[in-house]
Amino acid sequence: KEFPDFAVNLKCAIAVARHAKDPLGELTYAWSVASDAGVFGAEMLYLNVHPLQRFLPKPLLLRQYERVLCNAVAEVGVDVNGACTFDHMHGMLTFVPGLGPRKAAALKQGIDRIGGVVPSRKDLLARRLLGPVVFTN
Repeated sequence: KEFPDFAVNLKCAIAVARHAKDPLGELTYAWSVASDAGVFGAEMLYLNVHPLQRFLPKPLLLRQYERVLCNAVAEVGVDVNGACTFDHMHGMLTFVPGLGPRKAAALKQGIDRIGGVVPSRKDLLARRLLGPVVFTN
């Protein structure tokens, strides 16, 4: 969907290169692409992480993927400027503790509105891009 005019093998090459550069960013991007039915994370079901995963109910597997992504993003952190600049990295903002999809989209719009760069974390609070409770999380 991101590169509709590109050949399939070129799209695969882009995905592999992005995964090599930032594996967590590419996994969160795969989560953030909704299926035709509007289900987020459906792309993750194609990853074979365990030989017995096909026996698990899909909603349970998706919930566990989401939990692992939240924990990993909380552990690693997010470059907010990079996530707002590049669309394929925007998915990481969704998994920042306290944000979620709506607040992450609002944060991206707010940063785009002020010029696309936030010099420090405290500027997120000072410019009212995040509230104090979300900022503390």
